[in-house]
Amino acid sequence: MLANVKIADPAVGSGAFLLGLLNEIVRARQTLTAYMTIEMNSFERFNFYAYGRKAYDLKVNTIKNCLFACDLEPSATDITKLRLWLSIVIDDELVKQDNSEGMYDAHTEPRPLPNLDCNIICGNSLMDEFEGIKLITESSILNNQAKTGMDSFYQAGFDNMLQELIKLQDELYFTKQHETKQEIKKEIQSIYDRIILHQLESNPSAVEKYKEVKDLAQQPFILWQLYFPKVFKEKQGFDIVIGNPPYVDSEEMTRNMPIEREIYSKIFSCAKGNWDLFVLFIEKGINLVRNNGVHTYIVPNKLVSAPYTVTLRKFMSKIQILEIKDYSNVNVFKSAAVYPVVYRLKKTSEKKDVIMDVMDDMTSTRTHNIISSSKFYNDIDWDKYFNASNDALALIDKISEFPHLETLADVNGAATVNEAYLVKEFLLDEEEYNENNIKFINTGGIDKYKSYHGIEPIRYIKGKYFNPVVKSTDLKNMSERRYHESKSAKIIIGGMNKTLECLFDNGEYLAGKSTTIVYNNKHLKYITAILNSSLMSYYYSIQYNSMSLSGGFFRIGAPQIKKLPIAFTKDSKIIARVEELVDNIQDKRKTHDAESEIVQNIYSELDSLINLVYGLTDKECIMVMNKEN
Repeated sequence: MLANVKIADPAVGSGAFLLGLLNEIVRARQTLTAYMTIEMNSFERFNFYAYGRKAYDLKVNTIKNCLFACDLEPSATDITKLRLWLSIVIDDELVKQDNSEGMYDAHTEPRPLPNLDCNIICGNSLMDEFEGIKLITESSILNNQAKTGMDSFYQAGFDNMLQELIKLQDELYFTKQHETKQEIKKEIQSIYDRIILHQLESNPSAVEKYKEVKDLAQQPFILWQLYFPKVFKEKQGFDIVIGNPPYVDSEEMTRNMPIEREIYSKIFSCAKGNWDLFVLFIEKGINLVRNNGVHTYIVPNKLVSAPYTVTLRKFMSKIQILEIKDYSNVNVFKSAAVYPVVYRLKKTSEKKDVIMDVMDDMTSTRTHNIISSSKFYNDIDWDKYFNASNDALALIDKISEFPHLETLADVNGAATVNEAYLVKEFLLDEEEYNENNIKFINTGGIDKYKSYHGIEPIRYIKGKYFNPVVKSTDLKNMSERRYHESKSAKIIIGGMNKTLECLFDNGEYLAGKSTTIVYNNKHLKYITAILNSSLMSYYYSIQYNSMSLSGGFFRIGAPQIKKLPIAFTKDSKIIARVEELVDNIQDKRKTHDAESEIVQNIYSELDSLINLVYGLTDKECIMVMNKEN
């Protein structure tokens, strides 16, 4: 029922989602009211509206019974409460003292605002422990008691405290007198303290620390089952968990919240690799939803493609995924460079076909795909399902059968963040190249089979260099490994382009931070041809669709390059011919534009050979070329 749907936002921010849901619920109930009163006479209709069906009453009761939220920032929870209060105030119907005309509940002064302290709570919604100790226990009231649940004197007392807590929270919402409010709040806090301190009693240090933080505006944890006991008593979780969780990447967390990151890594099963904070909120959101409840968030499109979300996608695949909408082409957040997706899940093990839409704007759909459950749930690479036709997906599956590049060669990002800034300190702009220097190249200086070093300026960390070099001695002192990589045969791949663009280097260049390098394979020239082929750019554009940026550019990094499928033919003559063509085209690219006939002819022959190695049909070759064009 709409009157009792339980909705939570674990990172409420300014309260936009709660306010929107409030209005939607009230609007829906008003529409139902109109239908319910069609056959009533005027007196019956008056009484029906008078007893709880006015907009004011619907809003007050919806906020009380349906809407719950948390946020780490006190200002956020304060703003959310304020917005909810204002939404109530505008529907408070005041009358003149002498003009009530018998109106039910007529009043001349604004009614007191409800107390929202038990609905909107400030604290860390990801934490339910303190000093490493879990703070909530089993209870028959909360419907979380194991079959072999505790049968003790404390258990009975705990259940009684929860019953009392539910009663006090209900009383607090409508209590008008300030003194009475304060007394009820103290009683509620006393119950919280008794339950929490019981859990901490074996650790005196934790007890003392809790006493220091328990009255702070910002709590270091949110005990969902304890703070919202009526929700878990009635439904064992929320009907809906919705929100726009914070996006904090691993680098920022490591820099600003290393202790919290370490703790989260132990608590959350999906915190694997260089995870972003939104990963934890997804896992938490799913855990807060009741069985058959719905969970929906707006999150970065890294959800569907980033290596660090693989474990998360496996976790999400255990339940029913209803739809995923890609808003990467829509300017959703005007002040942030975020490429968002919105997903909707239902917490059930039943599997259904999944809707995958790419949006042109907030309401218009560019592409609409329905992916069969048998296909979707046996695959964690969701990215490709947004834009690809069935024929394209069949081709991607066919190509994916070949070994990943990481099994054939070493694949690395060209520099860590720290190394990138160290290189910047050593970077020189030398008009004359000498053997004691190593040429430096970055994404902007790489084209297919061509280096623009000394031809066009190369940008690097707010600098611009025409002939960037690093002294061999400086690089060796900075990193022996990077020095040897620079002197080794390798492939250097640009980090942001409309297609895959890479250069075979025989040990002449140090690659910049936005590039990826491939080395330790005797057939690097052959692999260079595959990476530069129309087929591999086609594969990348579908398999890593969410890596796309505005203007048709793609983010290209080592995690994606590692997973590219590389086909090696047993025909040594084909490999030899491909490598001969790579030498030829890299030589021609020194003096010829990419559009020149001689270069295009070599491109064409290379593409034909690569398509042959991968076993493409004529139809598939046409499909690749049409996408490329």
